[in-house]
Formats: sequence, C-alpha cells, structure tokens
Amino acid sequence: MGSQSPSADARPGTRTATPPARKLPDIHLDIVLVVFCGGAIGTAIRYAFAQIPAAGSFHTGTFVANMLACFCYAGLTAYLAGSSRFDTRAKELTSRGLGMGVCGGLSTMSTLALEGFTAIRDGQVAAGIAYLLVTFALGLVCASAGVWAGTHLAGSSNASAEASADTNAATTSKGGKA
Repeated sequence: MGSQSPSADARPGTRTATPPARKLPDIHLDIVLVVFCGGAIGTAIRYAFAQIPAAGSFHTGTFVANMLACFCYAGLTAYLAGSSRFDTRAKELTSRGLGMGVCGGLSTMSTLALEGFTAIRDGQVAAGIAYLLVTFALGLVCASAGVWAGTHLAGSSNASAEASADTNAATTSKGGKA
C-alpha cells in the first residue's frame, strides 16, 4: 500500500463545502434603549441600597438588593408568561426593560462574591460562607415567592378581563352600550 493522497479518503463525486458564514445577531435599538434605561434605574437603586451600613461581614444593602431583584424578576416573568393582557411585543419590552434592565441592574453577583470572599480572605471564613449560603438560599425562596405572586396576579387579571368581557358581551346583546 502506497501513500494515499488527501482526496483518496473522499467519496467519489463529493466536494468539500465551504462552511456557511456566521450570521450576526439582529440588534433592535428599541430593546437596547429599554434595557439601558432600566439598567440605569436598577443600578441607581442598588447604589442607594449600598449606603445601608454592613453588619459585620453581612452586607445588608447588597443582600436586600439581591432579594428584591430575585422576587421581582421571577414575579415579572411568571406574570408575563401567564397574562393575556399584553401582546407579545409589550411583553418583550416589559421583560427586557423591567426584568433584564431594572432587576439586572439591581442585582449584583459580583459584589456578593467580592463581599463574601473578602470576609473569607480576612479570616472570617464561617461568616463569609454563611453570608454566601444564606443569600443563595433566600434568593431561591424569594424567587419562588415571586413566581407564586406573579402567577396569582396573572390569573386574577385574566379572570377580571374575562369577567369584564362577559359583562360587555351581555350588555351589548341586550341592546345596551358596552
């Protein structure tokens, strides 16, 4: 057996195709704008919370900001997913502006990590680890509570909208004005 040329491994009649060009993502300036504005608001609120004094290695401001963001983002997402009050475009703008923007600017994983690991580095190992664990555990609790609240708000707003539509339909069928 002699040496084979690179084309000897190819199937007869096949050609090597050029890989397709990568498509750049579509950038929607209106979405960028609502995320930017929401992020500025969320970051300003987080800065206000950062002014709350820490209790030892427990940074109350960061903790409160993260818990509020967990609750609000989960609640907003559940509400928008279950609500029929808004069209798809309104849901997208609301989710991006309030969720990704405000809640994303409000929450801060990097500051949480810095505070926790600084406490550990400074010899407060138990306090630093406890701070991180409590934040993660209560963040899940807050997110679960937010999902519950958002789901119930969406259900009650859908029921109200349906009742209003039924009342309008009944009034219209009796010859009244809706």
